[in-house]
Amino acid sequence: RKTRDLKECEDLFDDLLLKLHTDYVDIIFIQFVDEEEDLNEIMSGGLYDMALKQIEKGKARFIGLSSHSFPVAQKASETGKIHVLMYPRHILSASIPEESLYEACRKTGTAFVAMKPFAGGKIFKEDTKISLIKSLSYVLSDEIISATVPGVKNQQELTDVLKFFEASSEEKDYTAVMSELNESFKGVCCYCNHCQPCPVN
Repeated sequence: RKTRDLKECEDLFDDLLLKLHTDYVDIIFIQFVDEEEDLNEIMSGGLYDMALKQIEKGKARFIGLSSHSFPVAQKASETGKIHVLMYPRHILSASIPEESLYEACRKTGTAFVAMKPFAGGKIFKEDTKISLIKSLSYVLSDEIISATVPGVKNQQELTDVLKFFEASSEEKDYTAVMSELNESFKGVCCYCNHCQPCPVN
């Protein structure tokens, strides 16, 4: 459930630390910031100040923000106030121009973490030659990306993701499937909102 209530967020954060049996986290994330109005409210006091206080208390080291909205993600990065941006990046988004977002991250030193590297599982639901390994390889080949968050549902999926570290260069080579993917997934929605307003309504 999304909440912006400061007391509730602080209580949830303290509860998380207890559940993780730790005194601090490396990154305290402000999640699901997809509207400019929400971003403005967060950055002008609110949750951003609460996150700063957690750093001052030694309960966090860096501030992160996640967004599915290109304009909001770019604006957040341009502020120079966040340390980590988490944003969708996957092989199906290869044709989407994101250089301005990357440039904003470079200028402000904002780390870029790619979420949804499997496009919410859509790349595995079609008859293509794309594999989990190739999908991860595509995302991690981009120099701006510091890390990716694959998201797994069970032990087997985690095991499959970890095979990336033992994969050969041939297994990681995604170039041969790029043109096939562009055709196979033309018009398939990946709920990232990159193309809004929707070109096919």
